[in-house]
Amino acid sequence: MKKISVQYFTSIEELFSFCKKICSINNLYAAHLYSLDKTDYVKPITCDYFNDANDINLNIFNCFVLSREILNTSKHKHYDFQIDNPNALYINVGEIRPTYIRESWMYALKIINNKDDHKTWLQVEKELKKEILAGGWGVYRPTMEKKFYKDLRYTQGARALYKKGITMFSSVGFNISFELEKE
Repeated sequence: MKKISVQYFTSIEELFSFCKKICSINNLYAAHLYSLDKTDYVKPITCDYFNDANDINLNIFNCFVLSREILNTSKHKHYDFQIDNPNALYINVGEIRPTYIRESWMYALKIINNKDDHKTWLQVEKELKKEILAGGWGVYRPTMEKKFYKDLRYTQGARALYKKGITMFSSVGFNISFELEKE
């Protein structure tokens, strides 16, 4: 099956809006995985949860899980939760701070075993790619060397944050930042 994986920069408002839209259109079940004080939690949620982006603590790990079937929320460790829910779509929320944001990541597991779920997630991936921009510069900060990446993806909101001076970083580390500008 085709791999489903998109890394992109987004504002939390746009991420919530997208999740609410696909959750409602596809009549999905959802859960919020998060870590607080080195403890993992799982909270079953409804599509209405995505009404207010102010309700989320952006200083911790957050992952939203969408599924066509009821999620098994008995396991709280992220890895164990994924094993129990192989057909779900996962959206890791990139860290969002006052001076920088990190890439978010939408993906399905390689162990997905339901073809109808896979087909739905491919459609969701296609929908996301229609809504986001692509192309920008990666900057290796120690030397300020730049390289253009045609597959660097970001929303209009992320681009607006970049234009206001917010730095864009990959999902890990601070050595590479991104300029959300075309060639």
